[in-house]
Amino acid sequence: MARSSLFGGFVLVGIVSTLCNLGSRYLFQRFSSYELALVGANTVGVLSAYLLNRWFVFKPGDTSMPSELARFTLINLAGITISWLTSVLLYRHAFPALGFAWHPDLVAHAVGIAVPVIPNYWAHRHWTFARR
Repeated sequence: MARSSLFGGFVLVGIVSTLCNLGSRYLFQRFSSYELALVGANTVGVLSAYLLNRWFVFKPGDTSMPSELARFTLINLAGITISWLTSVLLYRHAFPALGFAWHPDLVAHAVGIAVPVIPNYWAHRHWTFARR
């Protein structure tokens, strides 16, 4: 598969896993704080992204599925950290200071998800699903 097709597939999977992430946050937030709901939602997003990427975007690499999932999780832990910090800083601090009131939780969460897309793609392509 060509690089542009790989990246396009990665982005499409990202959109689907983002919808899983955003939707599950609304469910989790009914029972917990925004911050804890983000953690649960990111877990749902990472698992859906791994499975969809493995099935539809990247051919399985030379490592076992548990090893791939461990690599995928490590990369996404960094991405989740950046996403969580971005979302919380926007939602709790930047948006109130700016008077931004149009679905600030959703916008902050979506921006937070978008921030690590390019580095995650590069890391997954060259490490998680790498063919040796």
